[in-house]
Amino acid sequence: MKKTSHAWGWIAACLFLFTAINSRATGYTLTVAAQGSGTVIRNPANSSYPAGATVAITATPDAGWYFSNWSGDTNGSVNPLNVVMNSSLNITGTFLHIRPTP
Repeated sequence: MKKTSHAWGWIAACLFLFTAINSRATGYTLTVAAQGSGTVIRNPANSSYPAGATVAITATPDAGWYFSNWSGDTNGSVNPLNVVMNSSLNITGTFLHIRPTP
């Protein structure tokens, strides 16, 4: 009986260690895109981010365009935008053409 309880304790310890290692290894992706004429960059520009990492996303319009808003997994028009990575995100920066005044 004692051997069985020790075996279960060892198995529980291994499962705990496996879970702890895998939770630290989890990485989230941040995909950014531009709609219209401009660029969207992320800083830092990693391929994946650990849970809790903060990433700055900046939208820069081309000449004759302006940054309008964010869409996808966030919204609003704060630029640059700081996001905290607790899941994988897809964010699009929308740029609109400046209409000439008549």
